[in-house]
Amino acid sequence: MTDAARARNVCPHCGGYARVRYSQQVTRLYREGAIECQNPACGWRGKFSFEFTCTLTPSLQPNPEVDLPASPGSRPRCSRRCCARSETLPSRERPTMTTLTAPAGRHAGRAPQLDPQNAATAYLLRHCRGLERAAALEDCTRHLMSEHAMSEATAELAALHASAALESLNQVAWIDLEASTRDVVVLRTAGGAPVSFTVGDLLAQRQRARNRGALRTVNHRPLQ
Repeated sequence: MTDAARARNVCPHCGGYARVRYSQQVTRLYREGAIECQNPACGWRGKFSFEFTCTLTPSLQPNPEVDLPASPGSRPRCSRRCCARSETLPSRERPTMTTLTAPAGRHAGRAPQLDPQNAATAYLLRHCRGLERAAALEDCTRHLMSEHAMSEATAELAALHASAALESLNQVAWIDLEASTRDVVVLRTAGGAPVSFTVGDLLAQRQRARNRGALRTVNHRPLQ
């Protein structure tokens, strides 16, 4: 069986081929998206998630921001040269390999730091449930600046991206990044039909929200 055949997505209803319509990386370890059966007589469409859960063989280039527990029975990994040399050495002299990367300098002893969006996602899930979006974004931005030493611009963007990713988890529509440009945002509805929003459309929506009192500016500053 070829790799392509093993990776074939199967519709849970008719058993036909199901094609991934889109996917997005929510965190380093978690991806989700929409999938659609290609059988016209079926027409099923749903959501899927993909998650890394454990380590079978440690990486030779470990990322200190990734924490994946070792699976029971997994073995350390070493290079072929290392293995060949180990066979000729007494057991007490055999080289060992560690997969942990320890931070240096004044950060020594601290746990590995998450990347901006992962850190923002973790904070929003843990501390901002039930808060209005504006309040959650403000709290998350302050946290990222104080606890993760991010600049205000980086922290704001990380909070916005994480909030949007969490908000879209249960949505059947999605933004088609390949079809969108700097001038138009293309939204795909549940049936895959495109809905376009130009810059003028979005500005008009903002004005209507402002007229209703539903728009709030958070920490406005000039664009640099």
